[in-house]
Amino acid sequence: MQVTLPMGKRVNNYSPGGFAYALAVTVLFVVLSLFPPVEIFGIKLARPNLYPEVLEYDDSSLPEDILPDLQTLILEPQPLVSDSVQLTFGDADSSRTIRIAFMGDSFIEGDIFTCNLREHLQSDFGGAGVGFVPCQLPFKIYRRTASVSSSLCKSYGILKVKSAPESLKDKFLATGYLSTAGKGAVMEWKCGDNFSHLRGGDLCRVLFLSPSDSRVELLADGEKTLECNVSGSDLLRQIVVHRPAEKLELRVLEGELLVYGASFESSSGVIVDNLSVRSNNGGGIFNVSSQLNRQFATLLDYDIVVLQYGLNIMLPDKQNYSKYQKQLEDMIEYARAIFPESLIVVMGVTDRGILREGENEYSSIRSADALTRHQKAAAENKGVLFWNSWSEMNELGGLPVFAERGWIATDQTHFTYAGGSVLAGRMYPFMSSLVLEASGHEMEPLEPVDSVPTAPAEILDSRNRLALPDSAESIRN
Repeated sequence: MQVTLPMGKRVNNYSPGGFAYALAVTVLFVVLSLFPPVEIFGIKLARPNLYPEVLEYDDSSLPEDILPDLQTLILEPQPLVSDSVQLTFGDADSSRTIRIAFMGDSFIEGDIFTCNLREHLQSDFGGAGVGFVPCQLPFKIYRRTASVSSSLCKSYGILKVKSAPESLKDKFLATGYLSTAGKGAVMEWKCGDNFSHLRGGDLCRVLFLSPSDSRVELLADGEKTLECNVSGSDLLRQIVVHRPAEKLELRVLEGELLVYGASFESSSGVIVDNLSVRSNNGGGIFNVSSQLNRQFATLLDYDIVVLQYGLNIMLPDKQNYSKYQKQLEDMIEYARAIFPESLIVVMGVTDRGILREGENEYSSIRSADALTRHQKAAAENKGVLFWNSWSEMNELGGLPVFAERGWIATDQTHFTYAGGSVLAGRMYPFMSSLVLEASGHEMEPLEPVDSVPTAPAEILDSRNRLALPDSAESIRN
């Protein structure tokens, strides 16, 4: 069709072609939006979305390379006993204990939150000691309840398995770290004294692998308690010492060990282990050896395993976490496989603050409630328990109150020790009911619980999550 202008000139009408071009581009973008984000030559290409107000895609999931087929990981357990191999040097009877593991990310790093919950439970149900302490506390983590030092040792983390030697890639436990220790190597663990029950234990242990024949020496508080030959084996070993100790020192006299960590505990009551790994959104669990971790779970006899993940997966205003929910369901399934006798609990995320463009004050990320719903749905789908951290935080006043009272750090993400103490107090009734259930109601509180105990004042710093307690104030104020 041609159009005649006033000056007598004719021009072509491109409207039909323009509409066809626009339609083709729209169809192309719709098709492209069906594909997840990709990386080409190191450049990350996002998924196009023409209607962000209507459609939302769940692309904030775990990297695909750490999501293997569960069937290739969940193998039949091998027998733990062998006529020629001694698994345990010393006896450890766990029939009178309830042991709880918190697997999590930087939210509980430094024993924040778990140190208070441990104190609450041990105060009322008995028990003592900081529990399991890994072979490494990386990033110069400030942890007042325990410390680790070593010489002639090299450590590897569960999130960087690819950088570990090939012979170590299938040797990781849920503890998160392992260290190689050759002849002359020394590793030392110290228990803190910031809570009344940290140093009241009567039992210590060290867990390790000895792939080939070795000879080791263990000192407790500087006193030699054991020297023994260890025959080479691919089975997990432990040395158990029945005596109170504030410091353990493992020395390798001959051979080479893979050291996982030490535990300060009691022969009765409640034990709470903090197995945190910074930046772990939960996918690190798939790097855990199912065979070795079953041995680990048997030796330490875990009753309850809590999965505390998801804080770093949140994006501002995001409401759809369906893909992460499916991945969380896989994590739960694998946790069941590597802790076959344990009760599994999913701990939901807390709120976090962000600084939005054009604003000078932090405000809620406005997606914690959505992620919480997906976490709860994953727990329900897999038939495990769920604890709603986001709801508990909001009942206390939410992000504004936590920031005002110094319960959350300046990054508006992690809790201070004071905030961890408050949240631990909220979780205490839930966990105490699980302790009663796990013990068959044989482990009753030592005294009637009128109120949840608070942490020592020196722990409760109100301004800096990792600060020294010079200017601490009580959470009661």
